[in-house]
Amino acid sequence: MNKSVYEVAEMVRGTVVGDGDVRITGLGGIVEAADGDLTFLGDPRFLPHLQTTGAAAVLVPEQCVNGTEKPLIQVFDPYRASTLMLSE
Repeated sequence: MNKSVYEVAEMVRGTVVGDGDVRITGLGGIVEAADGDLTFLGDPRFLPHLQTTGAAAVLVPEQCVNGTEKPLIQVFDPYRASTLMLSE
């Protein structure tokens, strides 16, 4: 995978908050993610990891508007949106 945050947001029908030009090259869990990875915040108990994740961007619920300087993609269901990216 090699897509911009804007391209990923279009694929999952999400809204970009932050830099949409950041490149996404892989997927990773919110704790394990590395630079270039897209991750997701599917459970509120993982919210503290939003500050520390190594991911390049994060799929978040629509009501999540802040919490990190990383680009966010707001979607209805972050888990479902992440599974769509697995097929890419």
